[in-house]
Amino acid sequence: MEMTNEKATETLLHSCRVIYKLLRVLFHIVWVVSLVGLVLIALDALTPLSGLVTNNDLKLGPLEMHLREAYIPPLSSLYLPLAIRILCGGLIGCMILQRLKKVFKPMSEGAAFGGSVSREIKALAWTVLAGGFASDFIRTFIGWTTLSAYDLSKLLSEEMVSSWTISFDSRLGYVLVFALLWLLSYVFRYGETLQQLSDETL
Repeated sequence: MEMTNEKATETLLHSCRVIYKLLRVLFHIVWVVSLVGLVLIALDALTPLSGLVTNNDLKLGPLEMHLREAYIPPLSSLYLPLAIRILCGGLIGCMILQRLKKVFKPMSEGAAFGGSVSREIKALAWTVLAGGFASDFIRTFIGWTTLSAYDLSKLLSEEMVSSWTISFDSRLGYVLVFALLWLLSYVFRYGETLQQLSDETL
């Protein structure tokens, strides 16, 4: 039984080490991809926005239109929203990954209840919540900025639009993630307290 427990513990530690290494790699990948995207935009070489009207379909926030003919706004007016999306997405992603690294680092060293994991999980929860709010704000700002790049007087004419629909997408999943991480931090805090009492007893 003791050998089985030792093997299970070693397997768990190995998994934590692998996850920690993957988080480190992913952290650098996100930074590199974000920087490359910004550089390509600066060089005026990135033009994926023409795909917004593929098959004459155009989506502007909650408004989705089917056009009778293809319409592409000046791409230069859409570079700023795309750059903001890439920059902020990269920053938020890296902040969350950095917090995850701080959670898994002590776990990979066999100190899951050493006293810092619960604190880092709680910090991760706040980071997710702040990142979610920031993402919503940025998405709204980008929506308005992108909308201003289009000639709506032309788009909203009967000659251009054959049909349109409005959909509302609520993205509050980060609030649930925040709550779950907050509760998880107390689970680890309880384990840390038991570990401290055990160490003091010994």
